[in-house]
Amino acid sequence: MSAKQNLVIFDFCDTLINGQSVNLFLNYLINQQIFLYRIYLKFRKTFASYFIKGSKKKKEFILKPFKGKNRSYFLKNSHSFFINIIQNNLHQKIIAILKSHQEKNDRIIVVSGGFSIYLNEFEQYYNVKSIGTELEFSNDIFLGKIKNKECLNVEKINRLLELEGITIQELANATFYTDHKDDLPLLEIVKNGNIIKNKQDISWAKSKFNVITI
Repeated sequence: MSAKQNLVIFDFCDTLINGQSVNLFLNYLINQQIFLYRIYLKFRKTFASYFIKGSKKKKEFILKPFKGKNRSYFLKNSHSFFINIIQNNLHQKIIAILKSHQEKNDRIIVVSGGFSIYLNEFEQYYNVKSIGTELEFSNDIFLGKIKNKECLNVEKINRLLELEGITIQELANATFYTDHKDDLPLLEIVKNGNIIKNKQDISWAKSKFNVITI
């Protein structure tokens, strides 16, 4: 990282966009299906929310019917999902903050539990680096699984430290924008922590954090 660049990190879901992107993406894939199959997939998704324990297992249960799909299927849907859903659900106030950091030549990284396959669309459009949860493919065929750990909580720190030029010292001087208490491990490290306040309870937020209401 250039000596003149400041490191600025953004969460994605309910920070840059309004909503949980994985949920929105799964709904988007489901809604592309024919009627009866769509009803079946919606039932599986509802069943998972009540009876499947663990974030990763829940998502893999919902994704399993898409096992065997080619990577191109997900790339095509990720592109249309970005255009039709993400672009229409952006928090423009936070996008404006992102752009202001770009004007200062800051190094911007979006780190999210969302799937990297559609975060890449945001990355390319807004010219930022993105890190997300990886879907698992073999020879471009989806295996119905999430690869390795979800990019959540402490894993966000681990993924950031894998990037060239990122050290704990760099993180300690960084600015971070997020809406969720699960990001407290990273908030506790960075110099400038910003809480994006929508309708959620932020009683967990410490007084040292800046609050931005949207």
